[in-house]
Amino acid sequence: LAATRLRGRHNAENLMAAWAVAQSRGVSHEAVQSAAAAYEPPRHRNEFIAEVESREFFNDSKATNLHALESSLRGCPEKVVLIAGGKEKGLPFVNLREAVASKVSHAFLIGEIGSTVAGIWGDSVPCTVASDLGSAVAGAYAVSGKGQSILFSPGTSSFDMFSGYEERGDAFREAVEELKKRI
Repeated sequence: LAATRLRGRHNAENLMAAWAVAQSRGVSHEAVQSAAAAYEPPRHRNEFIAEVESREFFNDSKATNLHALESSLRGCPEKVVLIAGGKEKGLPFVNLREAVASKVSHAFLIGEIGSTVAGIWGDSVPCTVASDLGSAVAGAYAVSGKGQSILFSPGTSSFDMFSGYEERGDAFREAVEELKKRI
């Protein structure tokens, strides 16, 4: 995994499965290793954006449901600062309280559902409701420690603030780039 651009336990599992299938079909170890190293992950799917003052920023804007958010969190080796939220879709965010408590040091919540999720998770982890994505990025950076990751994994759709997860992910990338300029 270290020789690839992939991060997270779920990607390690996917890589192992692909490797096993390739080997069962007679593909050499070297060919699989070369292909894995050359693979470019799709944008907005746990995509590494930048490192700012020893803090890594990851864009998982494609996480438009709770299963995707939970998978992203479970794939983190250390506690992260999480940016989540978006459109209210009636999803049971309460079901993620255990994962959030074990994997998140602080949550910044955006969008229609921000205040609601803060009420659900607030007794498990410090929560801040941010007015927009740029404020969430700046706040996440401010509370994070050196060596800590900041994960943008909304867990719901973006249609309250953006036209889709792509625009939302691009806005996250732009907010991180703006932060880099100010630091």
